[in-house]
Amino acid sequence: MGFLGTVAVGIVGALVGYFLFTSVLGIGDSDKFDLGGIIGAVIGTMLVLLVYRAFVGRRGGTRTAS
Repeated sequence: MGFLGTVAVGIVGALVGYFLFTSVLGIGDSDKFDLGGIIGAVIGTMLVLLVYRAFVGRRGGTRTAS
């Protein structure tokens, strides 16, 4: 995926996690730094990575070792 792809997935995942935790679930505080925001960002990044891997796997982007 490379450095830029990893950074992009991390940022998108953090935004997805923030949205899920604050808007949908009502967990966390949008005014200041809190632990719920960090946990939401990690979970959001994991969700985005799962979707990304599912998309790449269907497209045939697997690599084989020689």
